[in-house]
Amino acid sequence: SDLKKLIKDIAIKAKAPCPDYVYLSDDFNAFVSTYKSFFHPVGVHYLSIGIPYLAAVSKDELKSIIAHELGHLSKEHTNFSRFIYRVYNGLYKIDCVLNESPGIIDRWYHKGFSLYLKKLNKLSYATKRNHEFQADAIAASVTSPEITASALCRTEIVSDWMEDAYWKQVWRNSWQSAIPPENIIKRACSMVSKCDGQTMSKYLDVSKFKQTKDNDTHPSLSERLYFLGEKLNIPKEVKNKELAIHILGEDLENHIQKIDLNWQEEILEEWQNYHFYMSDCVMRRDMLDKLKAQRKLLIGEEIEYANLVGKTKGLINKLNELVKLHKTHRDNIWVLKLMLETLLDLKDKNVVNVAKILLKKGPLSFKKLALEVLLEHFKRIGDEEKITVIKQKLAEKKKIEEQRTQYKKQDLKMHALSAEKVKQIEQWLKTIGDIDFALICKVEDNNASGSPLHLLFISTPCYVEMGLSNKIWSGLDIPYDTLVIDADHQLHEKNTKHILQKFPGTRIFGDADYYLQ
Repeated sequence: SDLKKLIKDIAIKAKAPCPDYVYLSDDFNAFVSTYKSFFHPVGVHYLSIGIPYLAAVSKDELKSIIAHELGHLSKEHTNFSRFIYRVYNGLYKIDCVLNESPGIIDRWYHKGFSLYLKKLNKLSYATKRNHEFQADAIAASVTSPEITASALCRTEIVSDWMEDAYWKQVWRNSWQSAIPPENIIKRACSMVSKCDGQTMSKYLDVSKFKQTKDNDTHPSLSERLYFLGEKLNIPKEVKNKELAIHILGEDLENHIQKIDLNWQEEILEEWQNYHFYMSDCVMRRDMLDKLKAQRKLLIGEEIEYANLVGKTKGLINKLNELVKLHKTHRDNIWVLKLMLETLLDLKDKNVVNVAKILLKKGPLSFKKLALEVLLEHFKRIGDEEKITVIKQKLAEKKKIEEQRTQYKKQDLKMHALSAEKVKQIEQWLKTIGDIDFALICKVEDNNASGSPLHLLFISTPCYVEMGLSNKIWSGLDIPYDTLVIDADHQLHEKNTKHILQKFPGTRIFGDADYYLQ
């Protein structure tokens, strides 16, 4: 095809190996990678280019983009990156072993290793940024500094604009839709053409003030243009005939359709899981309403006690089901509270059996509720001995909570967000679905560099898992790098790995109630 011919010509000019495989993807990006093995000692080279990317840039800019990526192959940057990754990963595993070791000497080694890893990590990022400058120089030599600068500006501006104007809306609307989303990439290709001069000017002003951070793999746009000797300017408008996407010729529609189908297959399972979760929320709300109605019915004066006994047993059976199926869900606290209040009002001895179930099988919040109900029950029947025992247990729990609060105050200082931002967050949560409890706040971590962090507290484990896998966090316009999960909710190893893969900088704690006290 014309694209492969173009890549071969550029590979010769860039003095780089020609990619063995070229992939068209759904990203607004392009990248190269090299795979080496015993059977491929020289390496197999891959080049990936996003179709929405092709729909935004001109043919000349595409040449510069391909030259930039092949420049990485020419300078063997992919080999170096793989080497650094293996070294860092090996040292990190050693550091983890030293950290878990009970020996004092090993702990001292751990401190030294940690400092070394931080410096190595910082240097590796600096090296990666230097690789980008080298690749830009090769791109400028194959095309020109002006074309390379234009490609860099258009890439950053359109990418940021698409994230705000298209992808956030896509994800937000997809989960609310009654059917799985379709033609997402086709619509993305049409959307990029709507980025006019006024929009570019707005996003260019933002790019001017972006600065390179220590953990950035790419330099800022201003630094890259300064290296090329070019100024930060709005890229010229590209006419439809000059768009790089036309290089795919008659196969264009087939490629878009194929990528859309792949996208739809990947998203279908997540979409189904999300809607299953939402229907589960509706089901639980209905069950709660029925129990409320049942409670009103049970305490009616016209109901005979013989009927009440049978309904009480039904409540206990339902309680057992709840504890087994959804013992970690906060909604159940209110369901159980209704059941226990009903039993207390009826002066039913089964309240003791219910409390025993909670104390044996329930999470921490259920146990506290059970003790409070038992205290009320034994007060009514006048059992002073058991009242004393339960009061002691409640006092012990209160003491533990006070110790936690004191420790928390020494560890973190918390600052609430503005009322306007909280209102915006609450509105966003309503668009997502049924959330039991969520709070977002800004935190200063005294044990770190002192820079503020953004923490997200959430108490619904399935929402945490679904939200991260579905990428619906894009609807929340606030950065965060720490996720705190309620103590009542077990964060399984699988979910933890999933979160860390999606957000590598995320730090995870296991007790939101503890941090909020």
